[in-house]
Amino acid sequence: MASAWLLVAVAACGIAFADEYSEPLARQAVRYASAAYERNVSSLFNWSCMSCAVADNLTVLEVFDGAIDDHFAYLGVNATDPDRLVLAFRGTVFSDKASAFADLVFRSTPWPSNVTGSTVDYGFLGYYMTVHGIVHRRLKAYLSQHPDAKLLITGHSLGGAAAVIAAVALHAIVPDPVVYTFGAPRVGNGFFAVYIRDLLGPRLFRVVHDHDVVPHLPPCTVFGSVCGDDTHPHHAPTEVLYDANMNTYRMCDPDNGEDDTCTDAFSPFSYSIREHLVYFGFDVAHPEYPVFLPSVAVA
Repeated sequence: MASAWLLVAVAACGIAFADEYSEPLARQAVRYASAAYERNVSSLFNWSCMSCAVADNLTVLEVFDGAIDDHFAYLGVNATDPDRLVLAFRGTVFSDKASAFADLVFRSTPWPSNVTGSTVDYGFLGYYMTVHGIVHRRLKAYLSQHPDAKLLITGHSLGGAAAVIAAVALHAIVPDPVVYTFGAPRVGNGFFAVYIRDLLGPRLFRVVHDHDVVPHLPPCTVFGSVCGDDTHPHHAPTEVLYDANMNTYRMCDPDNGEDDTCTDAFSPFSYSIREHLVYFGFDVAHPEYPVFLPSVAVA
C-alpha cells in the first residue's frame, strides 16, 4: 500500500498507567499517536516534531525498518523514568484515498489460533506482524533489565487497530498493558471482541470523537442499528465517547463494545470524516494544520 505504517515505542512521565480512564493520559497518548505520523526520522530521534514538543520527552533507543510497504518502528524510553514505555502506531493517511479505502475493507482471517471462531482483519494483522518479531525481541530484552516497566499502547485510526492486535501478540511478555485508541475501526469479529474484553479487562479505552466515521467501519450489520451475531465485526469495550467539542465524555458499557446508547445510536447520515481527523483540538495526522474548533482546550 502507498500509506506507511509507523510504530513508535516511547515512555510517558508523570501520569500513571491506571486501570481506569484518565483524560490527562489520553491527551498524552494521542500526541504519541500523532508523532507516529512524522515522516522526518531526525525529528523523531530528536523528539522535536510538532506533537513531540507537546508530549513528554522521549529518548529514541532503536529504529526498526519493516522493509515492507514502508513499515517502521521506533523504540524509546523516558530518561527520567525507565519503567514507562509506550507503543504508538501510525494510522491511515487519508490524503492517499486509494490506500485509505483499502485499509478499511474488512478481509477476515482466523486469529488468534487459540480462540475458537475468532477472526480479525487480514490487513490489520499483517500491518502489525511486519514489525512483531523484532519488537517482541527488543521489548523482551528491555523488560529483562526493567521487569517493573509498564506499557502503554496507542494509535489513531488504523494505528488503533494495530495497537489492539499488539496487545494480544505481546501478551506473553506484557500481560497487563494499558491500551488507548483514537478513532479505531472494528478490529475483529464478536468472538475476538469478547476475547479482548476478557484479556484486557478495564485497560482498553476506545476514545471516539462524537460522530467520527471510522469506528463504524467495517459495518457490523447490513441493515438496522443493532450489530449482527458474533461472526460479524464487533468492537471490544470500553468506548469513551466525547461530544463534538471534546469538552465532556461518557463511559460506555464496560462489558459490551457495541453499546447502542453510544456511537451505535448515531445515524449513518451524521458520520463525520472531520471528527475522525481531529482529536483534542488538533489534526492528529497533520498537527501543523490549523483547526477551527471553538471551546476545545488544546493539550
